[in-house]
Amino acid sequence: MSGDKYLKRLHQHTGRNAIAYYSGWLLWPSTTPNLSVSDDDMNAFMAAVHQLKRDRGLDLILHTSGGNIAATEALVKYLRVMFDKNIRVIMPRLAMSAGTMIACAARRIVLG
Repeated sequence: MSGDKYLKRLHQHTGRNAIAYYSGWLLWPSTTPNLSVSDDDMNAFMAAVHQLKRDRGLDLILHTSGGNIAATEALVKYLRVMFDKNIRVIMPRLAMSAGTMIACAARRIVLG
């Protein structure tokens, strides 16, 4: 199954919006740029949640090595404007540094 199919299954099971944010930081050398939370991610998040129904909340599958603190703060503020505090973070493996900040801003955290 592709990743999209798993997101659809999660949505069907919970009735909530579901998106994923993950990077390949465990697969590629540490010299590869932009494998962590950065200002560039805001546009991707905006595109991902643009047409979602806000009253259904958000399940965010999160796997990241961290990243820029200012970008993370802006991202959390944006998600809270969109979904209030109705955000659940699902961490199947790791969410370090800035990923931990995102998780702590959620109403619930589900750990793998």
